[in-house]
Amino acid sequence: IDVTPDDKKVPSVEVQHVWRVYDAIAEQWHGTRYKAWPRVADFARTFGKGELVADVGCGNGKNAYSLCENGAFVCACDVSRPLLDIAKRETHGLPYDCFDADACRLPLQSSAVDGALSIAVLHHVSTLERRRFAVSEVFRILRVGGRALFYAWALEQRDFEARSGHKFASSDVLVPFHLR
Repeated sequence: IDVTPDDKKVPSVEVQHVWRVYDAIAEQWHGTRYKAWPRVADFARTFGKGELVADVGCGNGKNAYSLCENGAFVCACDVSRPLLDIAKRETHGLPYDCFDADACRLPLQSSAVDGALSIAVLHHVSTLERRRFAVSEVFRILRVGGRALFYAWALEQRDFEARSGHKFASSDVLVPFHLR
């Protein structure tokens, strides 16, 4: 399957309702997202000394400590420069290098990394075609035998698992963030 987007331009809905929103709410969002989720941390800790891991959509770098705990080096990217600034500030001294990149256009060589995270990224990508391409980009940069972990919001959630408390009538909805 060819998953290359026909149009290389980022859809305006993503720029307006994802990229610009995260730029505007970066500091407040950082105050609510300060550590890796338990299962993400467990996966992250499986990488060790000498391994290179990509944190695609790294946000404020909340996965950095778990990723670096056993000596892995991390190349982390996000589209929000304010979140990247926070990640750089919060991960000072860790082998965690941050750069600006869209998950659909990773500026890394093919087969370059031992592992990758894409945590809470795919549901911010506005089309099925771009979501497929974002996944294929992660697979492109993984070496043979590399491992990746993807997490995304799901429409179908059991009541006892829905930590956010959100209920959706359909998929592909805009969820407002209320700046306090």
